[in-house]
Amino acid sequence: MSISLKTDLLTTAMRRESHGTRPEMPRIMNLLRGQTNQLHAQLTRHSLLAPVLSDPPSRERYILVLKKLWGWQKAMEREIESRFDWEKFDYGFETRRKAELIEYDLRILGEENSISDIPECVDLPDLSSPAKILGATYVLEGQTLGAQLLYSNLNHGLNLDAESGCKFLQCYGPDPMPKWIEFGQFMDKASAGLSDDEMVHSAQQTFNKLNTWFSV
Repeated sequence: MSISLKTDLLTTAMRRESHGTRPEMPRIMNLLRGQTNQLHAQLTRHSLLAPVLSDPPSRERYILVLKKLWGWQKAMEREIESRFDWEKFDYGFETRRKAELIEYDLRILGEENSISDIPECVDLPDLSSPAKILGATYVLEGQTLGAQLLYSNLNHGLNLDAESGCKFLQCYGPDPMPKWIEFGQFMDKASAGLSDDEMVHSAQQTFNKLNTWFSV
């Protein structure tokens, strides 16, 4: 399968929640998806990801991608968790942290001694309001859907699985949709009364910031 076809498949992964027997997603989720589709497609075609989607995939480039994602997730999760009242909506943010899973993967892949040298992203999106935090969180959680194709390629090409370097990509198991639906239900409640425009702009800005971080 060509890289271009694989990236096309990756860009459709986040659209599947509205098809088949899955329950209809809340309005805010459909709005955010529709307003970020092009930015999501642009990110999946980033040159940093191409060698990971190649056949066979590059182990070295996968490690580089993990390092970039660790620097992004570590900074984003710390800021997002501290700026929003997650308990108000009975949302266990601590159960959805991904940075520690990426760190586990790096250690398994032999990068234990380099973790302390990985820079954290400092050019983060604006997280100054609840609406902006929700928009950014939408992007962070959406990564778990697109991760499935990356995992499939690494599993078949390098024989990696959740215990040998892909715990982050398999953070919710082989089917991330139940967690995505649960997240949609949270977003439906938490976004009530907040500005749609703020959430959309924040999600778009988050995609752009991540794209820029991948290019540094």
